[in-house]
Amino acid sequence: MSSLEEYEKKLQNLTDNQLYQEAKTSIHLFAFTNYNNKKKIELIYSECAKRNIKIYEKALNDAYLSVPFENDGFKQNETINIQRIDFMSQSEIIQFINIIKKSQKLGQFDIASASDLNIYQLLGIPKEFLMIFKITGNSMIDEGIEDGDYVIADRRVQITNNKIVVLEYLNELFIKRIVIEKGVIKLCSANEKIKPFEIKNRNDIKILAYVKNHIKFMQ
Repeated sequence: MSSLEEYEKKLQNLTDNQLYQEAKTSIHLFAFTNYNNKKKIELIYSECAKRNIKIYEKALNDAYLSVPFENDGFKQNETINIQRIDFMSQSEIIQFINIIKKSQKLGQFDIASASDLNIYQLLGIPKEFLMIFKITGNSMIDEGIEDGDYVIADRRVQITNNKIVVLEYLNELFIKRIVIEKGVIKLCSANEKIKPFEIKNRNDIKILAYVKNHIKFMQ
């Protein structure tokens, strides 16, 4: 059996969520590194098309929103890894809830209600508005948001000034506190080593969601 045949068999044995993660990682490598295995990308696309083409579409979208970059003095060495509950199986949702059960209770986040499987009710955000991210990096460490934490965000964005938000800036995703003073927009980290960054053109940013809570995994 060739390596491609083995890879195709591996894809067939993945859950939808695992297939989404595999697709996102491979598309990211193909687009932004020297990885050039087009055949594997084609096999991933084929497997997604057999099950649910949205798996590939979401992976493609998310792969392009996870690349750290340096632009106009705005330096970042972190990523926000999008997590999608919509592709999780029941067992994977249970596993995610178990992570929540082991987490630190924050604010109004009621871990006790994790006993049922209505994860949207648990997180307090309807499915169509829920976004979950896994954080890499420590730019928001002084807010208690550290490397490896999960961020729970609500797409029903209203007043955003002085709120911690997930935003898209020049096609990249970031988590920052957005501060608006006299019409000037600043993206503020919660790390004394990182200075606030002033947005010169407000059309360069798109606020995707505000951070409602975060899950700190406790070993």
